[in-house]
Amino acid sequence: MNLTVGPHPSAVYWRRRALVAAPLLAILITFTTCLANGSDGKPPEPGSRAANVNTPTPARSSANPSPTPSVADTAAALPLPTWSPSPSAPAPNSTGPLPCADTDLTLVALVEKTSYPLGAEPRFKLAVTNSSTRPCLRDVGSSQQELSVLAGTRKLWSSDHCSPNRGADARTLYPGEKRTYWLTWSARTSEPGCPKTRTQVGAGSYQLTARLGTLVSKPVPFTIEK
Repeated sequence: MNLTVGPHPSAVYWRRRALVAAPLLAILITFTTCLANGSDGKPPEPGSRAANVNTPTPARSSANPSPTPSVADTAAALPLPTWSPSPSAPAPNSTGPLPCADTDLTLVALVEKTSYPLGAEPRFKLAVTNSSTRPCLRDVGSSQQELSVLAGTRKLWSSDHCSPNRGADARTLYPGEKRTYWLTWSARTSEPGCPKTRTQVGAGSYQLTARLGTLVSKPVPFTIEK
């Protein structure tokens, strides 16, 4: 059946129909696509897949840098330090150290030289040491100290006879602690009450002893030579 009408060949009329039908077909395809995306014809939401494909991701601008946390924010984010209490000091003994027994102490008499010329003034020393394992209390004052020079068994001189200083001096002596006291002897005899008449000792062999309260040292020999 021939549907063309006119003086021209049928191919001309078919081309004209194709030119008119092409825009109509494009409009029909566009309308069908809109109906497929949404019944109300609205564009897809920004979160949809089509929006992610068709919309380019904006580049991060250097004009708006990421916010830097403030000092307060940083401090709040850090863990707070924890403090451990320091070991407490041991409680002091309310009663204090016990008195030193004679067995807790070592008492020594010392002579600076083993021999002195006649007329010289020898130097003596009293030394007391806490030889125990505990601190203890002892009066080491001049009222408890005594240095004596002996000739055989006879006492020729004592520091107690003419000493003007007679006082107490209670001290806590710790284990191994030593206290020393020096004295210069005039090389003259003495007696209780310190009489004015005192005799120069002669050449010979002598011994020095020390005393601290009831504790007495071993004798130490020395000589005076002509």
